[in-house]
Amino acid sequence: MPSNLSKSFLVTTSNSNNPNSFSGAVKDTGIDITGQYFSFGTTMYFQPKAFTTRQSGGVGIFTNATSNTGYFIRVKTSQTAGLYGDEFRIIKVVNGAVVKVFNDNINLQKDTIGIQEGKAYKIDIFARHTGSVVTINAYVNGFLIQAIDSSSVIAKSSRMSLFANLGSAYFDYAYALKITATEFNSPSLTDIYASQFSKSIVSLAYGEFFANGIERVAAANKEKYIEEFGSIAREIRYIKKRYDSAPSIPKFTYENLNSSVKVLYANLMPFETELYLINNSGMSTLVDSSLGTQINVIGNNLIKTAGIVYQDDQTNKYASQEPITFTSEWLQDQNDAIELSNFIKSQWSKNNTILELELFGNPLLSIYDVITVSHSFSEIDPNQKFVITNISHSWNDGLETTITARSIVA
Repeated sequence: MPSNLSKSFLVTTSNSNNPNSFSGAVKDTGIDITGQYFSFGTTMYFQPKAFTTRQSGGVGIFTNATSNTGYFIRVKTSQTAGLYGDEFRIIKVVNGAVVKVFNDNINLQKDTIGIQEGKAYKIDIFARHTGSVVTINAYVNGFLIQAIDSSSVIAKSSRMSLFANLGSAYFDYAYALKITATEFNSPSLTDIYASQFSKSIVSLAYGEFFANGIERVAAANKEKYIEEFGSIAREIRYIKKRYDSAPSIPKFTYENLNSSVKVLYANLMPFETELYLINNSGMSTLVDSSLGTQINVIGNNLIKTAGIVYQDDQTNKYASQEPITFTSEWLQDQNDAIELSNFIKSQWSKNNTILELELFGNPLLSIYDVITVSHSFSEIDPNQKFVITNISHSWNDGLETTITARSIVA
């Protein structure tokens, strides 16, 4: 993570030493608040440790215009929390005063969970507001904290606050959604553990937003809001890789723990694969051979075999015969040998036409490509198909390509 976090982030800073003071940027999401179920969220960072050690911040929901009233989900760095283990708390604030600290009986073990500087923390909040009872389920990188308030509850509002109360907090984006009772009671773990955006936010960001732009607060009674702070680039990378092992029968790709990277398209072949990967995290991420970040192709490897012998004597005894011997380590069983023999008889034992062609330089051609050739002087049928069996390139006042192609028998 780079030491300078200022680019493409919304930054809130509190210079106060009072741990109960809040300095927040209020976002009026404009979502319809006539229902009971809502979801809010962001991804937050703290400064690297070299800059400061006392850091705390988070997200407030149902806040007022000045961010001094609302329910605040506070996240502290472990060094700031110290021995108290209060990295995560839900706090009720009214007119700038802390009225109640929920779940203050949580005592986290520092050796099992901790909040570190310079690292991304994804906050997803699911809230139910009936008017008399407020229920909050907040996830911080999948860790759940809960609160239920039934005493002088804070009124619903469409505003949320991105705040710091010690040091500085950096925010990548903010979102708010109207959700259903089912989504509140059974939040998708896919949404919770996604690296940067929940599943629903990805579908918004890559769906109608491309056509309509990001909807903020202009429309009335809308059900969704998302705002990205600063310019965001989505990187797509093309990878073509030969397998390190034997030829394979590939089945599917697997991203391991690398939820920042998704496979947009995969062309899985016996000897190599082509992948189009998208980085949906909004920042640099690794795709390498390290545990958890590598992209795997899952399938069955072919094994080297020996001793599989098949001799086809079913030939026309009156025809001119030319014995052909084919040896391969990759024929897996007797059926493979029989099928190969039948292929040779149906294709290569016919009166095939073999062409040697010199062409203008063409690096796009590959062995096993199927081509057609039109050459009336040689009486070559333009509908006849040929398979390329050999390619060579040379340079003589420019690139020249020479190919060998053999006709295919229909």
